[in-house]
Amino acid sequence: MRAASGTARDILTIQHAILTDDTLLASVGARLRDGVAPDMAWRTMLEAEIASYRMASDPMFRARAADFEDVRDRVLEALAGLQHQPVIPTGVVYCAADITPRTFLAHDWTGGGIALGGGGPLAHVTALARQRGVPMLTGLVAGDQCGPDARLHLPETGTPVLLDADAGEMFVAYATKSRTRRDTPLPRPAPPAIAPLPADVTLMVNVSTVDDLAGIAPGGWRGVGLVRTEFLFAGKPSDETDQLNAFRKLLAHANGQPVIIRLFDHGGDKPGPDDVRNGMDRTSNPLLGMRGIRRILAQPDDIVPQLRALLRAAADGDIRILVPMVTHPGEVDAVSSLVADEARALAAAGMAHRVPPLGIMVEVPAAALTLERFAAADFFSIGTNDLAQYTLAIGRDEPHLAHRLRADDPAVLALIGMCVRAAAAMGKPINLCGEAAGDATQIEALFDAGVRSFSVAPASFAAASHALAACRHRQADVKEV
Repeated sequence: MRAASGTARDILTIQHAILTDDTLLASVGARLRDGVAPDMAWRTMLEAEIASYRMASDPMFRARAADFEDVRDRVLEALAGLQHQPVIPTGVVYCAADITPRTFLAHDWTGGGIALGGGGPLAHVTALARQRGVPMLTGLVAGDQCGPDARLHLPETGTPVLLDADAGEMFVAYATKSRTRRDTPLPRPAPPAIAPLPADVTLMVNVSTVDDLAGIAPGGWRGVGLVRTEFLFAGKPSDETDQLNAFRKLLAHANGQPVIIRLFDHGGDKPGPDDVRNGMDRTSNPLLGMRGIRRILAQPDDIVPQLRALLRAAADGDIRILVPMVTHPGEVDAVSSLVADEARALAAAGMAHRVPPLGIMVEVPAAALTLERFAAADFFSIGTNDLAQYTLAIGRDEPHLAHRLRADDPAVLALIGMCVRAAAAMGKPINLCGEAAGDATQIEALFDAGVRSFSVAPASFAAASHALAACRHRQADVKEV
């Protein structure tokens, strides 16, 4: 697990928590004492847990079932002395009811993709696929058909398919009677070139690991608009030095450009490593509970090492701090107070540091509707994933409603436009860093709403640059007419 990073490490940490769960181990131990064979004791206990997750009303919990299935199978294979991994040919579309994180991580997806009957937009494998730019569709069958029988509704092995993840479609050639054999592979298309950006448009990148930034070609991008530290560090590390080293590496790769680092955003759809054990991800509605800044202020000692590392790294470059899930101005004041306390402590210890700009995520209507109340913030960043979720009352992890969860919905666009105008009136920068920022089908509407700074996943950067260039050309054409 030490060699893993980002989302992969987060998954392994969650699985480690499952394996060391005291309640689970006690139940298995009781079965062993009753004379049940080890493999049967483990299987029956885990399958009961999996079934409870599969039947949950919350799509987020249903998505967690894949993690338990992976742990179940890995222990059973170890008990049987097996080291089995599904062999997935390179360049194919993997079609199944679901896929475990281990299977995903073991495969080279170059030229291929994934189509699942189950899964969901916020399942762990979905996060891995998005991070690595692997085309993937989920929820291809109705929710009540997402069990083992879902495979019956998916193409059989060898069936020609065309997967268009951008459009959310898969075309299946069921009527094909013969196949054309090609002895040499088709040439792989070259990555699209980055389009020149208008002078008043900024395009930044979102990263979850240091490696994400190291792999981005130079040119075009103007800084890091979002560092998700809950993936950069799987859980809540207490080691200030580890965090400082990671932040310095990000600054080195950014080469003088700004790096906006979001404080730990655990809770809801991103549980911390202890949440599986202590039940924090099983509240009635975790997306409305102890998330982001609420959790930080409830457990302030947990954020101190991160704040100290950020202050020390800021002495070396353009670090900026982003506070998640803010709904009340008092939360900004509370974080500012924590930052000031740590700055005084570093000064007393004679350690180099700098107090960086402090911004807030605008991802709930309460903040978007009254942005002028947050004048204490130095900058703003619109998170369209949550803003759309809370505005439209559609869970961001519900696969069957994903087509309706869009930032270009008129209601969401109205809030975004209000934010852009409010930030301009205060003379403060505002950026948009949700998934919609990299969606070429939504960029035009966001541009028309006044957004001029976008932060996107590295895999979406080229397409976003072309969409933004087209917006400027269209605007110029309108002026000429």
